[in-house]
Amino acid sequence: MNFHLVLKLKSKEVKKREMKRINLITFALSCILIKIESLDVTPTEVCTDTRTKDYFCSDNVTCTGTEVIYCAGSQASQAITYSCGSNSLCQISDDGDYCAESCGSTNSNNNNPDFTCTGLGYYPNPYDCTSYYFCSLNSDKTQFVATLYNCPSGNVFSPSSATYCTRKNIIINNCITADCGRTNSSKYIQLQYGFNKQYYALCAPDATLPTPIVYVFVCPTNSLPKLNTNPPKCSYTCWRAGFFQNNLDKSKYFECYWNNLRLESIERRCPSGSTFDATVSQCKVELRTMNAAISNILNENGDNDS
Repeated sequence: MNFHLVLKLKSKEVKKREMKRINLITFALSCILIKIESLDVTPTEVCTDTRTKDYFCSDNVTCTGTEVIYCAGSQASQAITYSCGSNSLCQISDDGDYCAESCGSTNSNNNNPDFTCTGLGYYPNPYDCTSYYFCSLNSDKTQFVATLYNCPSGNVFSPSSATYCTRKNIIINNCITADCGRTNSSKYIQLQYGFNKQYYALCAPDATLPTPIVYVFVCPTNSLPKLNTNPPKCSYTCWRAGFFQNNLDKSKYFECYWNNLRLESIERRCPSGSTFDATVSQCKVELRTMNAAISNILNENGDNDS
């Protein structure tokens, strides 16, 4: 046999073997890719009655995906899929998968946004009934500062208690949190703590979070929120005609008056520089404010004389 012909035949056999090897490798890689793609989960698969957590990485692989599935119920229609953002990846956890900026970091916010004060005083934690916030002003009196307080073990927030905490089995509604449900638009809801109905909340959806951000508001003493208005107004419950202090804002007061044999109320504001004095039921200028005003007038007159 011709030597060159033998080499040519052997070359063809080598090429066939190489092609077969390449085809096998290609097939194996395709199987691996199919297997990886099959790891992706859907709300129908994870949002079931037997689930052990409510948050799932959509690709079911830690530190690779950027989406989280939140199961608000046991049906796929109750699921919400949200993005971790451009700088975060989804991490798998037994307590619930979550977004984090670096792989291996812990879930510090528990999927709940920070509390935002809407006024001064005590406010319930809309996400946890066993704690509450005290809202005050910073040293410059330019912004609110929220301080978190935890109730003792076995206690829940109660605005009727002097300590703002009470045993779970004492009040009618034991553990109250803001139940915004599944909503794509802002809405107001009532928060009732026992017989107290002064608190209400605004549920504000956020595309980067699994549940709406909750802003808590409180009406003054003897007032109830009217949720049929947007935004809600606090309606003062009158028991007689007269003027009554707004305990949340000293510059305001409520006037109760008779209208067609029915007591009605309207909120009014004191003139600038004065506050409502409940002892005399009228607006008064504080002594130090008056002294400062007099001092300014005297200084201005002195400057003019010179």
